[in-house]
Amino acid sequence: MKRWIGAAVILVGIIGITLMQRADYSGFYVDEVEEGGKSIVVSPPANDPEAEYPVYKILIGENTEIEGDKVKGISVGDHVSIWVKKLGNQEVATKVIRRSE
Repeated sequence: MKRWIGAAVILVGIIGITLMQRADYSGFYVDEVEEGGKSIVVSPPANDPEAEYPVYKILIGENTEIEGDKVKGISVGDHVSIWVKKLGNQEVATKVIRRSE
């Protein structure tokens, strides 16, 4: 019985850690890159060509961790996952992963 309880606790811990590490914007596409790479505008994949989709402006800070390329290498059309922290009504990327398709 103690083994089952121990296994259940470990499983719940793993699930909790996994959920905490999910990107705030996963599988989004870069629509715009501000000159100098200080911000990017992203949107979700457009599955319905007649639908309107929201866009999000994400600031890129000096401490933003970039994986897959440097900020200046992020281009319109790139597929990205982004973790952000909110500063007032703005979102600053803490981590950006550029994904290949």
